[in-house]
Amino acid sequence: MKYLLIGLILFTNIAVQAQVKTRTLEKVMELQVPGEAISGKPGTRGATVAWHPIVKKYFTAMAGNYQYPMTIFDAKGKRVSSIYSSCQVDTRGLWYNPSTKSIQGNGFDQTGWFSYKLDATGTSLLKLDTLETGMHQPGSQPVGTFNPAEKTVLFLSGDTVIPYKAADRKPTGKNMKIRWGISSATDETSTEGRLANYNYTTLIYTGIPNAQLGFLNFIDFQVELYNQKTGLLTQVLKLPEGAPAETSFNFAYANGMYWFFNMTDRKWIGYK
Repeated sequence: MKYLLIGLILFTNIAVQAQVKTRTLEKVMELQVPGEAISGKPGTRGATVAWHPIVKKYFTAMAGNYQYPMTIFDAKGKRVSSIYSSCQVDTRGLWYNPSTKSIQGNGFDQTGWFSYKLDATGTSLLKLDTLETGMHQPGSQPVGTFNPAEKTVLFLSGDTVIPYKAADRKPTGKNMKIRWGISSATDETSTEGRLANYNYTTLIYTGIPNAQLGFLNFIDFQVELYNQKTGLLTQVLKLPEGAPAETSFNFAYANGMYWFFNMTDRKWIGYK
């Protein structure tokens, strides 16, 4: 009986571990952000990357100042915007809203939410429309990411994912606590202290079944994907050697790729 019990415990542990799929990401493409800016200060931290599926363009923003670069790239990674194209607002998050067919975003602190009007080719920003000013996010720095399935914008606050309705920018009240590194609902291991291992401004939404939410563990150099309904770990994506992993910003998900910003070379590097 004793050996049967030990065998059952070992089998259970193996089964739990097997639930977490692990693989290594591979580099696919780069987006070279120009070093120029209207202000003469091009910024150092990449805020995020968004993909517009209709005009088939990537939109990248630098975090920290309204005059920092907003750079637009075609599907192959060629820059199509002016080197002096700017964010026009102190940007944190960017996303494509399929309901409005526009690139929207959130800004620093009480900047609020905004939307860009593009030219017909999608290569220039014609106008910045303010959707609503004020603190429509849990803190001054979070990078918003869009959940098209529920039409919400998600923000990370500590170990909690907080969704806001895209239509009226109000919290849904359906917060999800993430159990860092835990893959089993019966695992009662404390996650206290693990929060410091993760990029604290940014989460990503992948839309992958049972692995919708993603976070960057910059200590273990891996992206961890979690089930949005349980907050449990389901997949681990190892970063290849040399991939940048920062404590804040510089991380995104767009067009099926995981993006990391190299602050030295000013490049967004896309991996699959």
